[in-house]
Amino acid sequence: MACDLPFLDAALIAALSAPLAGAARVPFDGQRLQPLAALYAPTAALAAVEQSLAADKRALMHVLDVLADQTERLVLGESDARTVRDWDTPEDMQG
Repeated sequence: MACDLPFLDAALIAALSAPLAGAARVPFDGQRLQPLAALYAPTAALAAVEQSLAADKRALMHVLDVLADQTERLVLGESDARTVRDWDTPEDMQG
Protein backbone atom coordinates (compact mmCIF):
# COMPACT_ATOMS: atom_id res chain seq x y z
CA MET A 1 0.00 0.00 0.00
CA ALA A 2 1.08 3.50 -0.70
CA CYS A 3 1.46 5.76 2.34
CA ASP A 4 -0.68 8.57 0.87
CA LEU A 5 -4.05 6.80 0.84
CA PRO A 6 -5.86 8.33 3.82
CA PHE A 7 -9.29 7.03 2.84
CA LEU A 8 -8.50 3.31 2.81
CA ASP A 9 -11.07 1.43 4.81
CA ALA A 10 -11.47 -2.03 6.26
CA ALA A 11 -13.84 -3.13 3.48
CA LEU A 12 -11.32 -2.39 0.72
CA ILE A 13 -8.48 -3.99 2.65
CA ALA A 14 -10.62 -7.10 3.21
CA ALA A 15 -11.54 -7.26 -0.48
CA LEU A 16 -7.91 -6.94 -1.50
CA SER A 17 -6.79 -9.50 1.08
CA ALA A 18 -9.08 -12.31 -0.06
CA PRO A 19 -7.20 -15.34 -1.43
CA LEU A 20 -5.59 -14.47 -4.75
CA ALA A 21 -6.22 -16.73 -7.77
CA GLY A 22 -4.09 -14.79 -10.26
CA ALA A 23 -0.98 -12.63 -10.11
CA ALA A 24 -2.60 -9.42 -8.87
CA ARG A 25 -5.83 -7.86 -7.63
CA VAL A 26 -5.96 -4.17 -8.47
CA PRO A 27 -8.70 -1.64 -7.64
CA PHE A 28 -10.28 0.05 -10.64
CA ASP A 29 -11.91 3.37 -9.77
CA GLY A 30 -13.90 3.71 -12.98
CA GLN A 31 -11.14 5.62 -14.74
CA ARG A 32 -7.88 3.78 -14.07
CA LEU A 33 -6.26 0.95 -12.23
CA GLN A 34 -4.78 1.86 -8.86
CA PRO A 35 -1.56 -0.20 -8.63
CA LEU A 36 -0.37 1.28 -5.33
CA ALA A 37 -3.43 -0.05 -3.49
CA ALA A 38 -3.20 -3.59 -4.83
CA LEU A 39 -2.36 -7.15 -3.87
CA TYR A 40 0.38 -8.96 -5.77
CA ALA A 41 1.49 -12.59 -5.82
CA PRO A 42 5.19 -12.30 -4.97
CA THR A 43 6.65 -14.71 -7.53
CA ALA A 44 4.60 -13.43 -10.46
CA ALA A 45 5.08 -9.80 -9.46
CA LEU A 46 8.84 -10.18 -9.13
CA ALA A 47 9.05 -11.77 -12.58
CA ALA A 48 6.96 -8.92 -14.04
CA VAL A 49 9.14 -6.30 -12.32
CA GLU A 50 12.29 -7.95 -13.66
CA GLN A 51 10.81 -8.10 -17.18
CA SER A 52 9.80 -4.44 -16.97
CA LEU A 53 13.22 -3.34 -15.76
CA ALA A 54 14.93 -5.38 -18.48
CA ALA A 55 12.82 -3.45 -20.99
CA ASP A 56 13.86 -0.18 -19.26
CA LYS A 57 10.24 0.39 -18.18
CA ARG A 58 10.12 1.71 -14.65
CA ALA A 59 6.45 2.60 -14.19
CA LEU A 60 4.36 0.27 -12.06
CA MET A 61 1.66 0.45 -14.74
CA HIS A 62 4.05 -1.44 -17.05
CA VAL A 63 4.22 -4.23 -14.48
CA LEU A 64 0.43 -4.42 -14.69
CA ASP A 65 0.71 -4.56 -18.47
CA VAL A 66 2.98 -7.60 -18.11
CA LEU A 67 0.53 -9.20 -15.65
CA ALA A 68 -2.55 -8.20 -17.65
CA ASP A 69 -3.95 -11.68 -18.32
CA GLN A 70 -3.43 -12.63 -14.67
CA THR A 71 -4.79 -9.45 -13.09
CA GLU A 72 -8.16 -9.30 -11.37
CA ARG A 73 -9.82 -5.89 -11.43
CA LEU A 74 -11.53 -4.98 -8.20
CA VAL A 75 -14.15 -2.66 -9.62
CA LEU A 76 -15.08 0.07 -7.16
CA GLY A 77 -18.45 1.75 -7.09
CA GLU A 78 -18.63 5.51 -7.36
CA SER A 79 -18.73 6.01 -3.60
CA ASP A 80 -15.94 3.46 -3.02
CA ALA A 81 -13.59 5.12 -5.53
CA ARG A 82 -12.75 7.69 -2.86
CA THR A 83 -10.96 5.00 -0.84
CA VAL A 84 -8.10 4.89 -3.37
CA ARG A 85 -7.78 8.66 -3.81
CA ASP A 86 -4.30 9.70 -2.81
CA TRP A 87 -2.88 12.91 -1.44
CA ASP A 88 0.07 14.35 -3.34
CA THR A 89 -0.06 17.99 -2.28
CA PRO A 90 -1.50 19.94 0.66
CA GLU A 91 -4.27 21.14 -1.67
CA ASP A 92 -5.51 17.54 -1.97
CA MET A 93 -6.70 17.78 1.63
CA GLN A 94 -9.26 20.38 0.53
CA GLY A 95 -11.01 18.05 -1.98
